[in-house]
Amino acid sequence: MTYFDRMFYREHQFAKMSPEVRYKARLEQSKPLLEAYKVWLHATQKKVTAKSGLGKAIAYNLNQ
Repeated sequence: MTYFDRMFYREHQFAKMSPEVRYKARLEQSKPLLEAYKVWLHATQKKVTAKSGLGKAIAYNLNQ
């Protein structure tokens, strides 16, 4: 599964929760996924040229 598949799967599960429980679940489950994705972005950014399509997509993601 990709990072996004995991995130969407979790969000589907979180939809049934109260806002307070959803917030805690996101901190516990989604935040580590986002941090791992950011690590992957930085590592991959070093391997591609900034002007390539992937390089531009990575820069966009990191600037969000």
